[in-house]
Amino acid sequence: MAASLFLIRGWQRWAFCMLLAWPGCVLACEKQSQPSVDDVVFNRVTPETSRLDMELQERYGCKYPFAMIFSSAGYQPMSLLAGAQPATPNDESGSPVTGTVLIGFVLNADGTPIDPLVLKSDDDRLSKLAMDHVTTLRYRPAQFNSRTVRSLGIQVYQFK
Repeated sequence: MAASLFLIRGWQRWAFCMLLAWPGCVLACEKQSQPSVDDVVFNRVTPETSRLDMELQERYGCKYPFAMIFSSAGYQPMSLLAGAQPATPNDESGSPVTGTVLIGFVLNADGTPIDPLVLKSDDDRLSKLAMDHVTTLRYRPAQFNSRTVRSLGIQVYQFK
């Protein structure tokens, strides 16, 4: 693999890695053995996404090793293949329940989202709807150096 993998843990080491802007780093617990590339969750970090990326990775903790990609060279992000925004629900009085929900997830190499987490929600009723819906979506998986890889994803739901 072209990117160097560097085992780190915690937000301090994550920040250190961000400052160094290495082509890729793996976040992992000290007790884990060296992960195989099939276990690693790749994530393209940009200035616009870094806050949400860090929050999502912290919430997953040591469940997954992450490879942070700071350059787009060799990396193709996931893209949605199938699935549409669910309809805006109505409350008991018939009024629409509106708001935004951000769902973070790990995208398996087969294009299926797993392990979704609510990152932001304007309404708990919308959170449940979005959480149930995100695992029905299908994506074209991310690629790194022409290899299909797991990746970190965020799906935005706008209920109007």
